[in-house]
Amino acid sequence: MLRATGGRGSPAAYELYLKALGLMQRYDKPGNLDQAVTALNDAVETDRKFALGYSSLGEAYRLKNQVDPNPRWIEQASAMLERAVQLDDRSPAPYVSLGRLHSSLAKHDLALQEFQKALAINPRDSEAIKGMAGAYVRMGRIQDAEDSYKRAIALKPGYWDGYNSLGFFYYNQKRYADAIQQFERVIQLTPDNAAATAISEDSFKTSATSRKRKRSSRNRLRWRRAMWHMPTSARYTRCRSGMPSRPR
Repeated sequence: MLRATGGRGSPAAYELYLKALGLMQRYDKPGNLDQAVTALNDAVETDRKFALGYSSLGEAYRLKNQVDPNPRWIEQASAMLERAVQLDDRSPAPYVSLGRLHSSLAKHDLALQEFQKALAINPRDSEAIKGMAGAYVRMGRIQDAEDSYKRAIALKPGYWDGYNSLGFFYYNQKRYADAIQQFERVIQLTPDNAAATAISEDSFKTSATSRKRKRSSRNRLRWRRAMWHMPTSARYTRCRSGMPSRPR
């Protein structure tokens, strides 16, 4: 089992890694990332050649920067991920995290390269596939992005973050009804996920507002067409009579 961790993970280091992994899967909960960082620092102190420990520590720092932007977290993430690659360059995990880190810094070409490295090692790595989906969005390949997000979900159907990523994709594409479906799935898997609840409610409100605006636009278009075909004298009479000049 320890061979799969990358490097020469000792049993004690691996146990700490497993503890941190559980915490990081719910990185949305306050305090979880700090506890994960503590556990992973202990893991790599216990075993200095534990590649997966360094990789996960780098990812934890990346997530900390995501929720609390700070150059310090970026530096820590980069250092840990580079160390992980030095110890084990055949694990896709550090490349995925490096890709995400580059994306957050708008270094999109570098990000794409890292995701491609990860997929070259494991074409079924769901996190690398999600990373590529984000790259496709930036490239304007929207259908490829959607297909990739769905493929990532199919590979890990029980993990809430896949649905969350697809939900935000739909939200940014103004496909609010589709976004709501994904965020509802997130809430089913993680009922205490406050962020997913909030964005789901926002999607619903935005969708309702969008539908209202579309109805209003259609009504105005019908009114313009009707006025265009109405005789000039009738148009003048309508305006003089005090009737609404345009629908709401």
